[in-house]
Amino acid sequence: MTLPMRLFLSVLLVGLLVAGCRSDDPSDTSASPDDPSPGTLEAETLDDTLIVDGAWARTGPQGGMSAAYLRLLNTTGAADTLLRVTSPVAELVELHESYEREGGMRGMRKIPPIPVPPDTNVMLEPGGRHVMLIRLTRGLAEGDSLALTFTFARHGARTLSLPVRPLSSSPAPAE
Repeated sequence: MTLPMRLFLSVLLVGLLVAGCRSDDPSDTSASPDDPSPGTLEAETLDDTLIVDGAWARTGPQGGMSAAYLRLLNTTGAADTLLRVTSPVAELVELHESYEREGGMRGMRKIPPIPVPPDTNVMLEPGGRHVMLIRLTRGLAEGDSLALTFTFARHGARTLSLPVRPLSSSPAPAE
């Protein structure tokens, strides 16, 4: 699904949720005068949307390693930064990138927090930047799920449940 279509669907969903939560009953006094109008709420929601999309983790043995991949979609118009990721299924979780070493060999290295510029997609994918799960506290088999907590400088912490699948079944990169 393209970025404009996702944005349209997000706006539509927010509008429906706001409309569904409003009361046309004049005797309803549950809303405070300080509450924003529906138009303001939609604008704030549009200006404060950071989406973690297509997240999944690859299989891995207990005590071994795995990696998580995803797309960060920042539709806010303001920059953010992925500071760190944590998970109860790994003793250590780091942001990594794959790179080519001398002699054509591939390697991985820890990287600093990842900037998420406004109105962009940032991919964490096999062969590039990714979340490295080190010393797994349990094995991760196809069909399992695991929790990851992403901490952003501006948007704070968000915990997601990711499906586990083998690397060979990774989805095609998003547009």
